[in-house]
Amino acid sequence: MEFQLDSKKKIIAVLITVIIAAMVVLYLRESVFTFKASDYEDLSRGMSQEEVSRVLGKRSKLLYEKTQDDGVVVTSYMWTNPDGSLVEARFENNKLKFKTERGLVNKK
Repeated sequence: MEFQLDSKKKIIAVLITVIIAAMVVLYLRESVFTFKASDYEDLSRGMSQEEVSRVLGKRSKLLYEKTQDDGVVVTSYMWTNPDGSLVEARFENNKLKFKTERGLVNKK
């Protein structure tokens, strides 16, 4: 009986360790994810904000959001790399209309 209890505790401990390790990997992947000039070039007019986030990473900052008199929703987001390079994107009704970058270099 004691052997079975110790075995179950070990299995639970291993499972908890694996879950924690997976969470740390996911967190670190997102927190150190950087985008390059080639990623910026992959962005095209008409992409949604979600599609752009898949290319540049989920850590974006909403800079501006306004509904115009004609009903068009205009939003502007910024993605920043740890080195300070950045991409700004303007969306109209969740469709990319304009993009700009500063400081991006192509890193292999």
